[in-house]
Amino acid sequence: VGGAGDAELSVRISEGFNDNGVTIAVEEHPAHSTNCSIERVSETLKKQNKPNITSADTTRCKGDGRKTVNVQGAKIYRWLDENGTAYATGSSFTEELAESKTYIVEGTDGSCVDTAEITIWVNELPSINIDARGGRKSHDTVYACVNNNVTLTATPAHPASYHFATSDHSEQGFNYMWDNISANADDSLIANVSSTLPQRHTVKVTDNNTNCSTTQNYTVTGIALPDVTISGEKAVCRNSAVSLTATSNKAIADGQYAWTVNNVSSSTTSNIIKVEGVDTTTNNNRPYTITVTATDADGCQGTKDYTVTNKPDPKAD
Repeated sequence: VGGAGDAELSVRISEGFNDNGVTIAVEEHPAHSTNCSIERVSETLKKQNKPNITSADTTRCKGDGRKTVNVQGAKIYRWLDENGTAYATGSSFTEELAESKTYIVEGTDGSCVDTAEITIWVNELPSINIDARGGRKSHDTVYACVNNNVTLTATPAHPASYHFATSDHSEQGFNYMWDNISANADDSLIANVSSTLPQRHTVKVTDNNTNCSTTQNYTVTGIALPDVTISGEKAVCRNSAVSLTATSNKAIADGQYAWTVNNVSSSTTSNIIKVEGVDTTTNNNRPYTITVTATDADGCQGTKDYTVTNKPDPKAD
């Protein structure tokens, strides 16, 4: 290597590469004398690694709206399009993603520059099917008789394909929350139908693989019970009979009446029953307690009690 004046410079690497960098030694030799001392100067150039650009949060849920992508591993960042043109700078970039997207990020640390592809995966939400037991289901509503219970059961499913939201890539289940009350509830909810007013129940299901959640509403509507009345004579003579007729404010099909007389079931299933009188001496003048239960088309039942007394035989003069 040529130097200034009459000197001649020779450069050699004295130590080679190591974890700290490389050492360069420079020796100066006079051009016309072999008796002069050789001056030697060494300098260590420190090794600098390329930036390692990463992102800690690389999953999103569909419908998340605008969210920020954060990167790390360098001091200066440029966000590049497919042509290598920068459209943003800084360690973060915010936008709404409808589907998965790969970002090209250039990072600079000192004199070292490198680029990385950062993919943000947009996961589909879990699907939910709600099954209702104890009533008549119609779309997202179940109709059940007042004073009954309805069991709502949520059955979720993972998306067909997804990317795990955590480093633990073992298959996980779901978390349930009903009516914004408990974050670790069961998959089922028992709803008491106390009136005909609609009850709106909400279940939030979180997919523990993706941390994505789906919320679904379900309505439980009460069906009024039949209002049953009984008409007829309230007293019966021995060796005769009275007819009692049951009516309801709701349509009751023939054969949907159940009668009991003093807690003994009757074979009569129509809305009319005959009650025969008995000897008041052997019966101790005990009255009849007649109960009818009418069942409508929804399976809702209305009940009514009626009392018929036995008339004593007239006494002879």
